[in-house]
Amino acid sequence: MVSERVKQSIPWYGKIAAKVVLSRLPFGYGLWQRLNLFRLGYMDDPDRALEVFDFHSNAAGAPLAPGFTMLELGPGDAATTALTAFAAGAGKTYLVDEGDFAQKDLEPYHNLARALADQGHDMSAVLAAPTFDDMLHACNAVYLTQGLVSLRTIPPETINFQMSQAVLEHVRRADFLPVMSQLRRLMAPSAFASHRIDLQDHLSNALHSLRFSDRVWESDFMAKSGFYTNRIRFFEMVDLFDEAGFATQVTGVRRFEEVPTPREKFAPQFRDVPEDDLLVCDFDVVLRPGAQDV
Repeated sequence: MVSERVKQSIPWYGKIAAKVVLSRLPFGYGLWQRLNLFRLGYMDDPDRALEVFDFHSNAAGAPLAPGFTMLELGPGDAATTALTAFAAGAGKTYLVDEGDFAQKDLEPYHNLARALADQGHDMSAVLAAPTFDDMLHACNAVYLTQGLVSLRTIPPETINFQMSQAVLEHVRRADFLPVMSQLRRLMAPSAFASHRIDLQDHLSNALHSLRFSDRVWESDFMAKSGFYTNRIRFFEMVDLFDEAGFATQVTGVRRFEEVPTPREKFAPQFRDVPEDDLLVCDFDVVLRPGAQDV
């Protein structure tokens, strides 16, 4: 197990080199997850899973109607949102990712189910489920693992609530608008979506990713090495939400105290980005159905 302290001591360029090498070794994602070398969120922690779901489900300031249908984009390491949504009264939950990353060991799900049972929810069917697939069935949940292709299989205007936690920044740049357009297609008229987006480099909590040209950064070689972010900045991303047909409400913005990576080190395309844009390190947004132009 690689500790967080060790990981933080490795310089950003060392992390790129290490992940490029490790991602090409003939081992599955599960091994790297267990060694804490690659992580797609920390939703296998019951407290974290409850905190994230509560934050997003309450983001619109109105309760979800009983029997709501929800979609989580990018569940990552764990399908725990299936349980939190079930306990909250969901009639159906879609978990959509670009690969089969969710751990199948039932222990973290049972830990969360027991925490939810302590809150008064009936989780007996979940605790009795003998397999991961049975557990999903008990929660009326569907796990889809082909990203944009999977989104296109879901019937239109059927989702009441969508959420993602530090996921949208990982959608390939070329796929971003198509993904957002699909999410808009799926929204029922009164639906809302809550997203937290992390615009840091996911290497050293800075902006080192902006050092690279699109030709290098958007190559399959780099994008499939475990550290990819699409580098869409705050104002551009808000414009893309609008273009996809959402009514956009930014509900929270957190900023660097100063631009953390020297501007002169950026690739030319990023050197003229306004400082106010570069200072945004992460933000929260609520999206509702709006006019569709695409």
